[in-house]
Amino acid sequence: MGEAKKQKITIKGKTCQRNGRITKQQKTRHFCENGNAREMAITSPRLAPPVREGRKIDFAILVTLVPSSLTKNLHPLQSHQLAFHVKGMSPLAKVFQNKKSLIIFITGGDPCIETTEKLIPEMADAGADIIEIGIPFSDPVAEGPVIQAASERALANGATTDKLLEMTARLRNKIQIPLVFMTYANPIYVYGKERFLSACHESGISGIIVPDMPFEEKGELSETCTKFGIPLISMVAPTSSERVAMIAKEAEGFLYCISSLGVTGMRSEINAGIEKIIVQAKKVTDVPCAIGFGISNADQARDMAKISDGVVVGSAIVKLIEKYGNDCIEPVKEFVRRMKDAIEKEVPCNL
Repeated sequence: MGEAKKQKITIKGKTCQRNGRITKQQKTRHFCENGNAREMAITSPRLAPPVREGRKIDFAILVTLVPSSLTKNLHPLQSHQLAFHVKGMSPLAKVFQNKKSLIIFITGGDPCIETTEKLIPEMADAGADIIEIGIPFSDPVAEGPVIQAASERALANGATTDKLLEMTARLRNKIQIPLVFMTYANPIYVYGKERFLSACHESGISGIIVPDMPFEEKGELSETCTKFGIPLISMVAPTSSERVAMIAKEAEGFLYCISSLGVTGMRSEINAGIEKIIVQAKKVTDVPCAIGFGISNADQARDMAKISDGVVVGSAIVKLIEKYGNDCIEPVKEFVRRMKDAIEKEVPCNL
């Protein structure tokens, strides 16, 4: 890719930078070019991170899930097909390029902060593409008994939001894969949403998931997430029905598709209706769709990867951590390797 233009981006002939931020123009058909006919992009304000005033900006161009035949000549494309990001492709976008992705959930601070900090790089080495870190909370309404117990252990051992933010900041120099926080509305507002999302940005967090915030209320956080360049990852469930398209149209990072009704936890069978949700979402968005809740073995991971862009595995990992405690690293690494093999070696990428 050639060198990108600096300090400006052009949308239909207008320079769209003001006070160090990208202005929120959300046209469906516009483009910018950096002097190379094969390199073009659409600005997506939700993905553009904040830019401090006075900082020299290099606008990098990226193409996401768009056939190369469409980029041979300058051509306006739909905004959901291309995305804009400062300093290169967004971490979450990279993960899903031309492969099935494995997303691993753990509860931060279970069994302790030190073990979590050691475990994350090892899981990355074993094949995890994204690691979702649950911030322990006393009332995790989306979680089943396994992860509820993990939150209790973490809180009892002194895990706090500040300690997890400090940990992720240290890890950013050790791993290349994205880290995502899963938390709840109450802890964010107690901490202060501006303060929390600013700290996420500074510590290198690539997105947040807030399962108890309905889509209709996401405006409570979305503007602040945009300000700090933190994608607010949306969730759809089997009960979403006609809301799937509405949620998917505004999805960023990836769309978290809940496989089953109820809370997290290992299940012997996955809801067959999840494929219908994926099909509905794909009609309106090119944002990757990952399936979570209930995936606990390699066969389930392989089956779910066949119909999606990736799978989320949580309770099965947390159960291993509960069983082995501070000695969990090797058993968890082996489990992650098996799950990665299941979705990568046995499922062809259909992107």
